[in-house]
Formats: sequence, C-alpha cells, structure tokens
Amino acid sequence: MLAQIATDAKSNEITAVPKLLRLLALKGTIVTADALNCQRAIAEQIVAQKGDYALALKGNQGTLFDDVVLLLDDAELKSSTSTPLVEADHGRIETRAATVSTEIDWLQNSTNGRA
Repeated sequence: MLAQIATDAKSNEITAVPKLLRLLALKGTIVTADALNCQRAIAEQIVAQKGDYALALKGNQGTLFDDVVLLLDDAELKSSTSTPLVEADHGRIETRAATVSTEIDWLQNSTNGRA
C-alpha cells in the first residue's frame, strides 16, 4: 500500500509521518521508510500499532550508524545476509546487500534518539 499526507506549512515529513501512520492499520504489516524517518518515535509508533518496520540508515546518522556497523561486524552475531546485487546506473556502480538480525536488545537502551 502507498499512502501520502500533506505536510503543514513550514514543516517537514518527520511531523507528517506519525499522522499518516495513525490513519493506517499496521497490524501484520512491514512499514518501510527512508533514512529521514529512522526516528525512535516513528519506530515506537509502528510497534505500538502492531506493525514491523524496515527503516533505512545512512552514515550521516552519527553514533547509531557506527553502532550498527559494529554490531554487524561481530562474528558471533546471529544474522543472515543476502547475495550482493551489483547495478550500474547514472554513471556509477552500486553494490547492495541486506543483513538482518533480530539481536537488537542493545538498541532498546540507546539514548541517541534514533530508531
């Protein structure tokens, strides 16, 4: 499902996303969002509405990004990684792979404000 909602004047999508989520039945769904919406409050709202989420994370998101890299580099981490996908477009070559782990207890105690 795709959905959209207009943002208030002099606002941005971070304030509109929680309003949009309240309009949706999230139980049993996976909400995906870009790195701008990788916010603790958004993740908490999705979980409170019985949904799951896959939020993008970029290197400019400070300590959370560094913490996730450290976690995923841990040889003892229980995770699965997809086969890398290599694509050439717009004059560049991109390699994408996804690593998934449910071992996120450390994240629950994080104080950096991001999801």
